[in-house]
Amino acid sequence: FRIGHGAYLRAVSYSGVLGSGVADAGTMWVGLLNMSNRTGAGHASIAADSFAGLLAVPAEYLASEPLAGIDDQVNVIKWKDTLIVGYSGSNTILFADTSGQLLDSISIPVVRRRGVPPDIVQRLAPGVPFPEMFAMNSALFKLARLSDGALLAVHYDQTIDGRRIRSKAYLSLVSADRRRACVDVPLAVSEDAQPRVAVAGDSLYVLEQHVMGDSATATVRSFRIAIEPKCSWVQLDRSHS
Repeated sequence: FRIGHGAYLRAVSYSGVLGSGVADAGTMWVGLLNMSNRTGAGHASIAADSFAGLLAVPAEYLASEPLAGIDDQVNVIKWKDTLIVGYSGSNTILFADTSGQLLDSISIPVVRRRGVPPDIVQRLAPGVPFPEMFAMNSALFKLARLSDGALLAVHYDQTIDGRRIRSKAYLSLVSADRRRACVDVPLAVSEDAQPRVAVAGDSLYVLEQHVMGDSATATVRSFRIAIEPKCSWVQLDRSHS
């Protein structure tokens, strides 16, 4: 942790795969997939020696080593006293309190992207070639909260050929009341490699690559996130809440 003019305070150790993170009032909240203690998030204060695990990983991750290995990124948002958590290998967004107690969950409908098949554990069976496993489902790469309280989710449908990854990106919005969603709007970015995305205010920034033979050009593009009248909203199933 560093404050002020960069004065060093301390280092905090962690175990697992570190994903997104957000600092709030002296505490760091992170997506931290730790299959040893079966948690998908964590937090540490400036006074802590290590991150404390929160939120049990989905059952599918416990049942499938390939799923946990390929889709190991966890997105975490903290809003007031609520954590909003999305696993890259799941259609479901989780809402929990700061102790890790699950409060609610929603599933973002699948319209254009591959989604995560309900039988993903069986599909990722031993002996399935890695490129087929890699392209089996959509991956959640970004989860963010917009100024009006809506949630933004960016999913990739990926393929891999040798060492080259190609990705189709889709953007979805969930209304602030979690009752409806505008789903799977194709994001007009290069399919070469895995674009990196960030959200500031109501703008989406994309770092993308254009591969040309043995060389590549990197470009940063920005998109203003606005709800167009033509967007077809779908109602979310709240029966599981």
